[in-house]
Order: sequence, then C-alpha cells, then structure tokens
Amino acid sequence: MSSRIFDIADEALTSIPKEVAAQARDRAKGAARRIRIGIITALPLEANAIAAALGGDAVAMPIVARKTQVSYFIHTFRSSLDGGEIEVVVALANQMGNNAAAVTATSLLMDFEKVDDLLVVGIAGGVPAPTIPHQHARLGDIVVGLSGVIQYDFKKVEVDKSELRKGPPPPSALLTTAINQIRLEEERGHRSWEQFLDPDVARPRLDVLYDPLDHSTPAKRLRHPRQNSRRKGLPMVHYGLIGSANVLLKNPMQRDILAKEHKLIAVEMEGSGIADAAWNFARGYVIVRAVCDYCDMHKNDRWQRYAANAAAAYARAIVERALAREPILLPARSEKRIAKS
Repeated sequence: MSSRIFDIADEALTSIPKEVAAQARDRAKGAARRIRIGIITALPLEANAIAAALGGDAVAMPIVARKTQVSYFIHTFRSSLDGGEIEVVVALANQMGNNAAAVTATSLLMDFEKVDDLLVVGIAGGVPAPTIPHQHARLGDIVVGLSGVIQYDFKKVEVDKSELRKGPPPPSALLTTAINQIRLEEERGHRSWEQFLDPDVARPRLDVLYDPLDHSTPAKRLRHPRQNSRRKGLPMVHYGLIGSANVLLKNPMQRDILAKEHKLIAVEMEGSGIADAAWNFARGYVIVRAVCDYCDMHKNDRWQRYAANAAAAYARAIVERALAREPILLPARSEKRIAKS
C-alpha cells in the first residue's frame, strides 16, 4: 500500500482544532482502504460541478511535501437509491491534455489502491449530425463513451494515407452495467440523473450551429433537426465512441472528417491518457462528458458551466448504481408507452 496518502493526511493544518484535525486524518487514512471509484477532472469548474452533483461532505487533502502535486477531494454522500453512504475520490489534474491526465490517473491508482474504476467527467466538443436527428448532439447534451475512447492523433502518417496505431481500450464492465441500468430506466420514461442537475446553473438559450463549409462572416446557420425524444430545456444522452487528442479542435471540417472516419460522438483531451493508465493497472474506466461547443471557430465558454453540471449529474447516477448495496426497484413503464409497444 502506498504510504503517500497517509503522509498527506498527517499534514493537517495545525491552526484547526485538534479533534477536527484528528477526524480528518482518520477519515483520509481509511479512505485509501475503502474507496472503489475515482473521478478525474481537468478543470476547476468540472470539479466544482462534481461537488454540486454529489452533495454531502468533502475533505480536501492538503497539498504540501508531495512527490506528485495532484489535488484529491474525498466526497461522502447518501445514495438516492438505498440510502447507503457512498465515498469517492475526485482528482483534479494540474492542466489539460492526455499527458497530464495519464499522470493524474496513475497517481490516483497508486495512492488509492482499492480503486477499481475511473470516471472521466467534464466538458467536450460535440459532433453535430443535423441530417441524422437521433445522432444529433446539441450544446448541453451528455455524451457517454460506451464504445470507449480512441486517440485519433496516435497514427502512422504516410505520403498518401494514414492509419491509427491502436484501437480503443474497452470501458469498465462494472460502469457499463450501471449505465445500461440507467438506459433501461430511460426506456421506461425515468431519467434518474435529472434529479442531480444543479438548479442554480442556468441553461444558456443561444445554441447556434454554423455551416462548416461557409467561411463568410457571419457564416450560414444550420437548422437543428426535430428530435422527438428531446425534452425542452433538458439534455439528451448520446452513447458511442469518443475521440481524444492533445488538440484543441476548432476546425468543423476536420471535426466532420474525424467523426465520419471513426464514428465519433464527441472529442476531448484527457480520456485516452486516463484509459491507458487504467489499462496499465488492470482497472476500468468510462468517459462521461457534455457538449459545450461544436469544435468550430465560434467556440466560446458560454455553455461550459452548464455542460459540466450535466455530465456531473449523469456521473453521480452511474456511481450510485455501481455501488448500490440493496436491490433497485425499477420504475413501471407508462401506459402510454405500453400501448405503443
């Protein structure tokens, strides 16, 4: 067992009451022996969204005299399913990108050796599909990497062709099972993750999709298709393969080429590194993100906070099902849906 987590716990600040420091120290020491799921984020706003979605109590580990400078937060909250206490560790990487993410994941798996699965949670660039309504990901929508993550910049490039050097590592069996339970409930008309959306985070109104082939100013706007399963003011959830690279993509034509070539639903910058670290430790992973932009030159920060909130809400639903200790009562299908079957 790595001793670093115990060293960190012993660094409690002397200015706080001794009994409070002792409780925090004991809790931190026990956490390394109890926690089964770790959550990794790359941005402070993503870590804050996780904190809001989980609720409960949180302990931040002091950052002094460390071999690695990873920010750990131990979150404890009550399950909405069975009332049991759940404990997870959230790690905040020091910077964006697959390299930093891999270092963060490696540090977490060394310090918390009982962690079997990692959740990558945060924001991503969406891949719109206006001509295929059921695949069309809009701003604020949740994207879940049920097909894994592919590092699209890890390739062999020749004069007349290029090819990827490896395929996506499979996601966690445990977390995939939890996601499939959530999907089953969605088919019954119940979206459990919606209860964890932070009501204090406003959903932006402006969601403009521009024609990737029009380079004029302003560019031509494209109409969003009608989606029967979309509920006004709430995200849709899309499942599939997510692309990852050390690239901040702001080229919609490149976005569409990558999406067509690899069948991507979103692109981001940390998932591949975390997946590699998980594979190296024989651990599982799943990527849960939400769309904050369309990977074009109109990219801005307007949707980031809402998207981080949506991804965090879905991540909590996964954690609750993965760690449930009691049987879960599934919601009944509505009479309206039964009649259509």
